[in-house]
Amino acid sequence: SENKKASMELETNASRISELERAKKKNCDEFEEFKAEAENEISRHVSRISELEREKKKYSSTIAALQEENKKILKQLEEKRNVIARSIETKAGSMVPPPSRRGPKKVILFTGFKEGDELKAIKEAVESLGGEFRHGTFSNDVTHCIAKGRTAKMLKALLAGLWVMKEEWITKSKSEGKFLSEAQHGRRVGRRPFERMAFYLTPAFGKEAHGRNPQLVKLCKSFVKIGGGNTIDSPSGATHVFVAKGEGAGFHCKTLDWESFLEMIENLGTDNKKRNVETCSTPNPKRARQGAV
Repeated sequence: SENKKASMELETNASRISELERAKKKNCDEFEEFKAEAENEISRHVSRISELEREKKKYSSTIAALQEENKKILKQLEEKRNVIARSIETKAGSMVPPPSRRGPKKVILFTGFKEGDELKAIKEAVESLGGEFRHGTFSNDVTHCIAKGRTAKMLKALLAGLWVMKEEWITKSKSEGKFLSEAQHGRRVGRRPFERMAFYLTPAFGKEAHGRNPQLVKLCKSFVKIGGGNTIDSPSGATHVFVAKGEGAGFHCKTLDWESFLEMIENLGTDNKKRNVETCSTPNPKRARQGAV
């Protein structure tokens, strides 16, 4: 009985061993099959990578060649553009009218200059630029003024809102062959500085002025008028009073003597606030009692 039982167990074990051997063989076969497929797939990928590398090299060469071609085309286009630009400039230059026909004519008044070679050279320079030269005569068509020192005509030009220029404006403009920007070489007042102002001349001021020059009172009134102001016959209603030296107390508005008035005009359009007309634009009774401007 025991032998029979042992014999059955041996058969069972043998059967199990055979089954495991078959399973092992099957697994080995499946592994080999998978391994072969994996190796084939890897081989295909390696082949594709090599193919892509070759294509990359090919395209890199093509791209480099195209880039060089683009550079050549751009260079040719730039050369053509320059040729066209030069051609346009040449044609435009031939169509530009002479300076005298370009924009409003500049009528330039020179004051304080002595007759001589210097003034003659300046006249030739102005006319070569298309401007009109004036010397000594102030008229309504004057647009610019150049002065040596402080002159009555220069002060009138400032009050009238004309450009008052430095001498260098003419020499530098001649070098450039055209009138340069006024703002870099001169100044002007944007509005009439004495608008809404009334000026009264005291008898003492009139007497003092007449003693210096019989035409001084007339000149003073002309300055006020050109600057947009009015002269009145009474201190009441005046915003500014012209006084003689040592006079000035008792007026409830700004007071001016002749020299301070000239300095005020001369500094129009500058940053000199001490004598600039802005300091005389609004009556200030408290400060006026302290004396002249």
